[in-house]
Order: sequence, then structure tokens, then C-alpha cells
Amino acid sequence: MLKIGEFFMIRELYQKGWTQTAIAKETGFDRKTIRKYLKGGTSFQNVKPMGKRKLVS
Repeated sequence: MLKIGEFFMIRELYQKGWTQTAIAKETGFDRKTIRKYLKGGTSFQNVKPMGKRKLVS
């Protein structure tokens, strides 16, 4: 699952004209994963939220 920062990076590269294959090679994600998140629009429903921070006492 992607983190929000990765999601935005993928969208930005795609808007700059990068192909899905080039984005996959650059990010290390599978080409089908890139396609899935680009096809889903800007919705965050599939994006993994940041985890809760543990407090150290």
C-alpha cells in the first residue's frame, strides 16, 4: 500500500508526462500498482494513513 507522499509523487510524475512504466521503475512499485492509483483519481480511500506514534516514557 502507498503512503500519501508516494501517492502525490506518482501523480506529479504522471502530470509531468512520465509513462506508467517509467514511474514504476523510478519508484520500485509494480506497473499495475501505478495504474491502479492513477486510475483511482485523487481519492485517498486506497492510500495508507500514517501510523500512530508511540510515546516513549
